[in-house]
Amino acid sequence: MVERESISPKYVGAYYVKFRECQLAFFNPALKRLGPSSLTNLGAMKDRVYRSLMVFNAWIKNYDAKDSNSVAGLLYNSQTGRFGRTMEYQFDMGYALGTLGLKGQLNCVEKSMLTSALGNIFFLVRPGLLPKPWEICTWADARWMALRIAALSRTDLEQCFNDCGWPAFVQKIAVEKLLSRRNDLVKTFSLEEDGVKLVPCNPEFSLSVQHKGAKDDPVIEGRINRDSTTVQELETVSHPESLTRTLLDAGKELIRGK
Repeated sequence: MVERESISPKYVGAYYVKFRECQLAFFNPALKRLGPSSLTNLGAMKDRVYRSLMVFNAWIKNYDAKDSNSVAGLLYNSQTGRFGRTMEYQFDMGYALGTLGLKGQLNCVEKSMLTSALGNIFFLVRPGLLPKPWEICTWADARWMALRIAALSRTDLEQCFNDCGWPAFVQKIAVEKLLSRRNDLVKTFSLEEDGVKLVPCNPEFSLSVQHKGAKDDPVIEGRINRDSTTVQELETVSHPESLTRTLLDAGKELIRGK
């Protein structure tokens, strides 16, 4: 880093700050944000959207769903030219696609999002805070949200991740895993009865490339390979927070004296 960034050697060994690359926040110029909106109070318990948000947050594996990450806003009306309709929506989802302590770490996202046994459905999500409406989410509520998630196409997801700045192979991992998790919903909630079809996907794909004249494997069975020279170079140059190495990893290596 000293050589590459022309940093004075006197700063070697000094404390430094790392900025998170994973920033998932909903922004649309047609919405004017006002302030926090409760996920638990003010009628939320009687609202199907609030109850079924459990399914959406499980799909993107969002750990941090709390009131301060949801907001009320005004929707723009093109006919009147004003922001006139009140809406409530989740805004900050920066703790998605990972697990406890890890954000935007696709190696922590499983290809499946739920299991079922003896007539019960179990969602594989452990939020830091469990909104009360999620505790009374019914099968009908969950199916309602599943239908809306299933309406998203491969193209929709590819466009979303195309704007995120991740390398193409990392974007593909995210798309394939989310499609696989979407297919989980289709099968579990019998969405085929509504004409919804499974989307072909391969969440365990592997990828080999030529890197500096040698064969390299940046993706092995759906996981980013931290030993890949391609991945290591990207983490050195374009993604200093890393694609596989996390703050938690760095802390463990510090303890081990590496």
